[in-house]
Amino acid sequence: IEDFPFIVSIQKSHHHLCGGSLVSKNLVLTACHCLTWKNESSHLLEYRSVKDFTLLAGTVKVHGNEGERRKAHTFFKDPRCDKEITGWVFDLGIVKVSSDFDIKPHQVEILPLPASKNPNNLDEMSRNRADCVTAGWGKLSETGPLRGAPYLMKVELELIPHHECRQILQATTMRLARNDPDKTLMLSGPSQVCTIGENGKDACSGDSGAPLLCNDGLSEKPVCVPSCLGALVVEDPESQECGRG
Repeated sequence: IEDFPFIVSIQKSHHHLCGGSLVSKNLVLTACHCLTWKNESSHLLEYRSVKDFTLLAGTVKVHGNEGERRKAHTFFKDPRCDKEITGWVFDLGIVKVSSDFDIKPHQVEILPLPASKNPNNLDEMSRNRADCVTAGWGKLSETGPLRGAPYLMKVELELIPHHECRQILQATTMRLARNDPDKTLMLSGPSQVCTIGENGKDACSGDSGAPLLCNDGLSEKPVCVPSCLGALVVEDPESQECGRG
C-alpha cells in the first residue's frame, strides 16, 4: 500500500465497486458514474443510495478487517457529467465520508493534485508517450469471472496521442461490429486521455475512479495528470489481461 497510500476502495453493500483517491481527510475523488445512474424515463442522472456505500483505505486487501473503513455521507458530481452515446463526459465525482480518515505515513495519505490544469503539458506528455501507472481491485480479465481482484493490483501504461487513439478505436470498433453492430468506441472530446499497456494489459471493470499517475519529466514521482481519472482505453477488449504484471 505504500506505493498507493491514497487509494480507496468504494464499496456498495461491502462489495468493491470503484476506486477512488483521498484528496482531503474526508473527501474521496472518483468517477461520476460510480455514484449515479441514469433514469431512462426522465433522462436525468440520479444519485445512488448513499447509505449503501462504505469506503476502505489503508490496505491492499479489499475484504477483511484491515485498513480504515468509513461510511459515505454525501455524494457530489460535476454538474456537466452525463452519459452520452460516446460514453461518460465530465466523469468526476466526490464522496464525503461520515468521519475523517486517520492520516498515517505510507499507509493513508492525501493524493497531491496538479497545481494547474495545463492542456499543453498534457499534450506534450501524450506526444512523448509518458509512462503512467494506475491501480485497483477490478477484474483480472474483461471476459473472465465477474469478481474482482482480492488484492490491490497495478498496471503500467503509457499515454498516447489522440490521433493514434482514434486509429486504435476505429480498428477495434470494426472488429467488434462483427458480433455487435451497435458497438462504437470513440473519444468524446479533448478532455479525455488515452493510455495503452503492453501485451493487452490495461485497467478493467471495477478500476473506474482510480487515479492515473504519469511521469511529467519534471517531478521526482509520477503525478496525477490534469484529467486524473483518465479514460483508460484498451487496444483489444477481447483478449486483455487487466492489472497483471
